[in-house]
Amino acid sequence: MKKFEKVYEASFNMKLKEDKKRIIIDDIKLIKHVKKAAVAGNMTLKNLNIDYLHADYKGKKVPSYSISLIVMESHIALYTYPELNAIHINISTCASEKSLRDIVGYFEKVFGDKINYEMRIIELG
Repeated sequence: MKKFEKVYEASFNMKLKEDKKRIIIDDIKLIKHVKKAAVAGNMTLKNLNIDYLHADYKGKKVPSYSISLIVMESHIALYTYPELNAIHINISTCASEKSLRDIVGYFEKVFGDKINYEMRIIELG
């Protein structure tokens, strides 16, 4: 088993363009993208959890989700805010800095926008 010495972590919020809103209200698409992001970062999939929530938008209930993908190397978590047309993503991996950057790059392609984030490196040993 590989010895991990650092954790690479990033959290960011994205205000989405109107044409991307359909992605964050579709649980099947979100699950697919979270898994593909993990694969892009060369992560090993373990367990997927999804909480179905509802946001109130102009007096109507719209689907909102909390999704966490547990991977052998750590996790990817997404929280959607369809009433704000926004998403919050948290990525943590002990695989490598490249792994984290590849995952962020995948989400940039999906949501069609450059993601501004700061990577935090946590020394484990």
